[in-house]
Amino acid sequence: MKDIELDESGEIIFENADFKIADSEQQHIMHLLEIHKGGLREVPILGFGINRFLKNTNNSLTKFKRELKIELENDGFSGAEVEVDDKFNLQINV
Repeated sequence: MKDIELDESGEIIFENADFKIADSEQQHIMHLLEIHKGGLREVPILGFGINRFLKNTNNSLTKFKRELKIELENDGFSGAEVEVDDKFNLQINV
């Protein structure tokens, strides 16, 4: 998947006076992680809202991985591999 590339602060990257186009899967997944359900008006059921997991100490790693895989599948990333350690270091392979 290709899209307009953004830098780490979310600003559009320009190249040769035009938008820079690049592979966008990882960028897309990062946005999915950050957005809460209802955050996208076009697709209100989409969004993971990682902040709610990081703030809630009652969540287990199993629940975190399960819900993240479901959200990834809902957004078309079927078969994604999610690895999380006990400090919530996250690695997603699509």
